[in-house]
Amino acid sequence: MLTGFAWFGLGIFYGIGFCPFTDWHWQALEKLGKHDLPYSYIKYLIDRLTGWDVNANVMEISTIVGFFFAVIMSVYMNFLQKKRKQSD
Repeated sequence: MLTGFAWFGLGIFYGIGFCPFTDWHWQALEKLGKHDLPYSYIKYLIDRLTGWDVNANVMEISTIVGFFFAVIMSVYMNFLQKKRKQSD
C-alpha cells in the first residue's frame, strides 16, 4: 500500500512512479560520485547485480505488471479466499 501511495499519490506532485526512498538513495549515490542514474531503482538493481544494461521501458512495464499482479493476488488471497473458506 505504501508503494502504491508513493507511486500514485506522491506521483501527482513528483511524477508517477516517484519513491522517496529511491530519491534519497539517488542523492546519496550522487554525493558518492555516481551520475547518470536511471529513473527506475529496479533497473538500477538489475543492471548492477547482473552487469546487463536492461532496457528501461521493459523494466518499467515489468515493474508495473509485477506491482498490479501482487495487488490482485493480495486481494484474492486476503479477501476472496477467506470468504470462500468461511462458507465451507
